[in-house]
Amino acid sequence: MQELSIKIKPVEKDLLPDKVEDEILSYIVKNRLKIGDKIPSEREFSLKLEVGRNSVRNALLSLENRNIIARHIGKGSFLKTSDFKKSKPKVDVRLFEVNFIDILEIRMTLEKLAIKKAVENGTESLFDELIKAGKRMSALAKKGEYSVAADREFHSRLYDCAGSKTLKQLILNLIDSLDYYQCIYVNPDEHWILTIPYHLEIAYACKERNLALALAAQEYIYNHDLKILSSKIKG
Repeated sequence: MQELSIKIKPVEKDLLPDKVEDEILSYIVKNRLKIGDKIPSEREFSLKLEVGRNSVRNALLSLENRNIIARHIGKGSFLKTSDFKKSKPKVDVRLFEVNFIDILEIRMTLEKLAIKKAVENGTESLFDELIKAGKRMSALAKKGEYSVAADREFHSRLYDCAGSKTLKQLILNLIDSLDYYQCIYVNPDEHWILTIPYHLEIAYACKERNLALALAAQEYIYNHDLKILSSKIKG
């Protein structure tokens, strides 16, 4: 039997703690924790992230060394500063925001495909769930609240209507990346809350199989997001 000419290399695990660290920071940002607030334990993060406790422990140790959290034996870990986003050089922030716009463009392109598939393949029951998710966002908006979780649920329902698990996972991954940096660099309550009515327009248009109207509403959201992000870079 002829041996393989290409050697099989072990999977690199060096970046796992970094990814876990990013997820912990994302948790802090999305939940808007304040100085002194307790963060989940090693065990909780390990279960939620489906990684070993050693990876979580290393990530927490890194955050402790950066003075972002304080760990107390027998009590847990607590947020020490909310200014960790400022610890990076401004040039890094600009690079992140440039990539941020690239990610937004890719996400919206894929979302157009998802909307097209939703109009073609969605069922009445799935559309009803999508509309309910949109109404939940609208109810929060009337209180002046923007919910990352509610927004993610809406888009998750939209991609369910499209009927492609692969497409859904791809776009949700992009959304999670966008949400993380939006929460750090932009005030979502002030800016993204204005797009919520257009989410409901997408939902109703999909149920009516009106692709043009759904895409028009999505285009408004994209242009609004792009305007805000572009102004952040220039600023």
